[in-house]
Amino acid sequence: MKKIVKSYADLDTLDLDSKKKGYQRVRNKVYQQNILKLLPEGVSVWIDSNGVDISPNIIAFENFNNKDIFKPKSVNYYKNTFSKTLYQYINKYIKPVSLVFYQSEEFRYITDDKVIENINFLSKLISCKIIVYIDIVFIDFNKLKYPINNIIAKIKKNINLKCKVHNLDNFKYIFEIQ
Repeated sequence: MKKIVKSYADLDTLDLDSKKKGYQRVRNKVYQQNILKLLPEGVSVWIDSNGVDISPNIIAFENFNNKDIFKPKSVNYYKNTFSKTLYQYINKYIKPVSLVFYQSEEFRYITDDKVIENINFLSKLISCKIIVYIDIVFIDFNKLKYPINNIIAKIKKNINLKCKVHNLDNFKYIFEIQ
């Protein structure tokens, strides 16, 4: 039987198998190889990005709300993505060479200014390469007034560190921040 999910509150009513399928559908692995090619040698932390079981060098962090979806020992959990404590922990105990947000909810349904704010926040707290996958379709801006290239240029220009942008497909970009 199919169930229609109308809001985030409805997700709690789904059974475990449905939650897993929904999570994997939202975070598909279509462009994952593009991300893996950009990773430097060493340990990488993937936050809210379905980074579980990709490689032994990838440490996955997922939102605490998704705890029942994953095997208990294969993933770490957090409650607030933009908590200074989370990144202090990552810097001190994991010492990653890269931090990845791939199809993360933290970079969906927000404005271009919020994207800039989030990336600049991360760049102040983490001392490694930051890789962020962004699907511009999910960024809130006046799509009739501003072309996508202007939004990409605005984000790139306003990031505090050196930034390289990779165009994957229509509306899909990877921001590589050093």
